[in-house]
Amino acid sequence: MKQFFNSLKILTLLFLGIIFRLDGQISVYSEDFLNQNDAGIGSGSSGLGGVTWSIDQNGANLGASGYVKVVSSGNSESLEWSDVTGDVIWSSPKVYISGSSASLRVDASNNAKASGTDGITAYYRVNSGALTSFGTNYGKNSSASLTVSGIGGDTLSILVYGQADANNSSVQISEVSISVTTRFSVQDGPWTNTSTWFGGIVPSSKAIVNNAISVSSNTTLDSLTVGQDGTIDVAVGSYVLLNDHCSNNGSITMNSDATGYAQLKVDGTVTGSGTYTLEQYVNNAGWYNLSMPMDGTLDAFGTVNTQVASGTRNIYTWDESTESWVDVVGASDGSTTLNSAGQGYCVYVGTNGVTGSQSVISLSGTSIYTSAAVSITRQPGSGGPNQGWNLIANPFTCGLDFSSLSKANVNNAFSVYDKTSGTYLTYAQSGGDLTSPVVAPMQAFWVRAIGAAPNIGSMSMSANGDVTETPALLKNQNVIADKFSLRAYKEDVPQIKDHAHFAMIANTSDGNDAQWDAFKRLNQLPAPSLMSVSGSDELAVNAFDLSPLSTASKQLQLRFVGSSNKTYFIELNDALLTNEYEFILEDRLEKKMHRLNGRAYKFVHQSSGEYRFMLHIRQAIQRIESQQNPIIVGSGTNGGLIYLKSEGSIPATDCEIYDLNGRRIFFTVLNESEELYKEIDLSQFSSGIYSVVLSSPEGQFRSKIFVP
Repeated sequence: MKQFFNSLKILTLLFLGIIFRLDGQISVYSEDFLNQNDAGIGSGSSGLGGVTWSIDQNGANLGASGYVKVVSSGNSESLEWSDVTGDVIWSSPKVYISGSSASLRVDASNNAKASGTDGITAYYRVNSGALTSFGTNYGKNSSASLTVSGIGGDTLSILVYGQADANNSSVQISEVSISVTTRFSVQDGPWTNTSTWFGGIVPSSKAIVNNAISVSSNTTLDSLTVGQDGTIDVAVGSYVLLNDHCSNNGSITMNSDATGYAQLKVDGTVTGSGTYTLEQYVNNAGWYNLSMPMDGTLDAFGTVNTQVASGTRNIYTWDESTESWVDVVGASDGSTTLNSAGQGYCVYVGTNGVTGSQSVISLSGTSIYTSAAVSITRQPGSGGPNQGWNLIANPFTCGLDFSSLSKANVNNAFSVYDKTSGTYLTYAQSGGDLTSPVVAPMQAFWVRAIGAAPNIGSMSMSANGDVTETPALLKNQNVIADKFSLRAYKEDVPQIKDHAHFAMIANTSDGNDAQWDAFKRLNQLPAPSLMSVSGSDELAVNAFDLSPLSTASKQLQLRFVGSSNKTYFIELNDALLTNEYEFILEDRLEKKMHRLNGRAYKFVHQSSGEYRFMLHIRQAIQRIESQQNPIIVGSGTNGGLIYLKSEGSIPATDCEIYDLNGRRIFFTVLNESEELYKEIDLSQFSSGIYSVVLSSPEGQFRSKIFVP
């Protein structure tokens, strides 16, 4: 029977019948023949009942007194060959070692009567393969500890061939052992419970699972083997990270609910024929950009051949070459349409969708992707708003770090459609709606090719995968800079909104800067679209060059797209500014200047007025006059502009500018309906000090400005 050994070379501890070796290994098989006296074959033997090992006479000749049996010597026992001509084979039982690295040992000795042909040869067999020798011990008074390590496979057994045909010779083996670096599960339970594991020690390097195990905290291993009877459930908010290998012949499930999701990342190889299941929670009914991170067919999404509306099915891909949606399954049930690694899908959730709203999409397959070559295209000539836009996807069961991808002629930014807001949310290195470059598992996203032969290289889970962040399914480094954003929203439905993001970064242009900016992907009405425009570049995120020490102002052209004759607001979010600036929104359609630092600007959109807005930005302006009479909001310091405002309830009417000789050199009318600002170009004035007079029915107010 199986017993424990007490080696002089490797200190061991006994606990609950398990041997722990201080070299970091655990013994999974140990035979020292204790209390098995006379078990064996031949003269004086008691047979093989009650033992776990076996003996094969193998055609050898046993003399009248010959045997292969357990003999006692003092306080120990050994298996002994005596009066045996030809090899009699002793065999250990098969030991399961899948996913581990095994070490073997056989201790052998011969007596003084042994000849040069008397002795043993030790072999091992992996799975059902050929025998491999790992040592011999022959000759009189010889002894040896035969060892080998680094053995891998699913099953392992040790075989010892021995003979002793010289007069009174004997050959013995006193100990046979197999140890591994892998921990085995022994019962169902949580991963972190010691009772779940053979030996009572939770695995930290390698593990073999043949039970139902739940993982509720982040777990990192070198390798993981899941047997046919094994299941692993990874809880929401947790991940399993494998540095080397995953062998799955059971099932691994990454769970999800309304609070988040689980992840699996494998930095090495994946083998086995088991099942992987990745879940993601979807809330409201509508269209989602999703992916399938495993081999399989599109019916894995659910019911994929129903029509959401007449002529509109519930799953599509995007064809950049024709700038159109593709009915990828048609009237079929999707069971013959194969998924492609990194392919993005637009999937409807809700009535007639692939699944109902407020539910979990559960995708299953037998092979997850650890690498993907994703095609990016840009068809020449169209010049339309969809040219170069590609719907690709995170192909992995963990996050994808977009910033780690190599990109050629591809904008260094991505956009994700957010069902909740009905708008595209954008990530760029300089800022955006999304603060993390990590794309959630099962998430598809949009990238834009900006030149010929675009590509993003080959994605790999080891190089580009990430489990340290858990960005929300919609859908860190941000540059340190002054940042702000503009939000546009409908008066009657404020949650229907869009953002344009800006960052002040040295040596950037007003147009697209590949490292920093993100192109705008237009939202579908009724959601508005707000963006910065420079030439043909329409940007959701725009980095431009404006130093906080600059005396110059910056003008940025905006474009707004919305529902005609509907009322909207544009407001400023300056929470990420470290310096103070004035933001003046010029409405050229209404001939108004509005200071956004104070409050949002209200307007009625006209389809002919998409380019009506110009944003003026400059460092906060100091007044010459006392702050107690704040009539002059801005003063030109570079032959530029001033902005006049009637504060509080004072309805200023006439604006006059006089030189030091008292001559009126400028006159205009400020309409009360304009509410806020009047822009005056000072480039026509000579250098000097001027008086500005604002007259209204309630009084007259004066201030001075200086033109350099």
